[in-house]
Amino acid sequence: MVLAGIALLLLGYCGLAVATAFDRAAMSSDRFAALVPEPFQQRALAREASRLREAGKADTTLAMAEKLVARDPMSFDSVGHLATARFARDDAAGALAAFKVSAALGWRDAWTQAFWMQAALGSGDYDNAALRFGALIRQWPRAPVIDQFSALFEADPRGRLALARRIALGAPWAETYAAPVLGQSADQLRSRASVLIAAAGFGPKLGCDKVAGMTVGLADAHPMVAAQLWRAQCSRAAGEGSVANGRFADLDKVTAASPFDWRFPGDGALEIDFVNSGDGSQALQVRSSAAARVPVAQQMIPLPAGRYRVSWTSDAADAATAGRILASLSCRLERQQANPAAGNWSNGRHDVQLEFNGGCQAPFLQLWLAPGNATLQIDNVSIAPA
Repeated sequence: MVLAGIALLLLGYCGLAVATAFDRAAMSSDRFAALVPEPFQQRALAREASRLREAGKADTTLAMAEKLVARDPMSFDSVGHLATARFARDDAAGALAAFKVSAALGWRDAWTQAFWMQAALGSGDYDNAALRFGALIRQWPRAPVIDQFSALFEADPRGRLALARRIALGAPWAETYAAPVLGQSADQLRSRASVLIAAAGFGPKLGCDKVAGMTVGLADAHPMVAAQLWRAQCSRAAGEGSVANGRFADLDKVTAASPFDWRFPGDGALEIDFVNSGDGSQALQVRSSAAARVPVAQQMIPLPAGRYRVSWTSDAADAATAGRILASLSCRLERQQANPAAGNWSNGRHDVQLEFNGGCQAPFLQLWLAPGNATLQIDNVSIAPA
């Protein structure tokens, strides 16, 4: 009898374990959902309620939600389903009561966070709304609705400020916010860039790598905003004047994170390296065996039409050697359209005046090297109105 009783207990336990296992599996499979006995349906019910809710039929889930809460009243998503179902049925008081409970049970229910985010926005409490937005973007970083939610903040100066402050405080979702996703328009990126530019004024920079993708995405449509973002959030790009990173700090000849930093187009006859400049930075070292002028380095700079003086230093020993280094400012990169010029040289400093006709918002500043045997170092590149 004792053995029979133990056997029955084991069978009952195994049955319960199997039922609950199927219920857990039902969250990702309709096949398993059909195998869960009704008294043990929790995850299966939650999955069906979620499916209906996401299909815009939250008003049909009230009975399911009530059953979920009855079976597990301490589950954040059970109460979240109940709150959403009541809200969809215009039961404002009932929805508010349930959303208060689901908010206290945790931050992982998207609908609860969205409700309180909207409530905070509606009352003008942008700081609290930004906290709720942070919970949403952390949990569901690539959900399409994230762009819609972020637009609610970006459309209002108070919202932009609230997000900027959260980012400056080290919000763990900042990198996600700064990373473009497929389908985002240039105007959406510009809105986000405005927040990231503001954030740089409140705290540490995110870093060049984290904003590189956004600057590339903005380069064609909004180059001035892209360049501003690059300088705001990339430490090596900061500095006086229009040229970003005129001293070639923290660069290598392979990577090119942004068109608003130096890029090195490369040539089979061109050797490029970086050497210690002796003043705590590094200089660009170049040598060419090409039979014609070749581009050495290039950078996009948003500029209005006008006449500009481009300057740099080199270790050229004489005027003839110094004349091998040229500069151009043009919308096109090709030599014929760029028309590079050498300018004047004295005591290691080069100056050349270049005319920009305003054919684009952000012309390319390029440095060129003419044929010759000597290896040359270039440093301290700048541009200013002539």
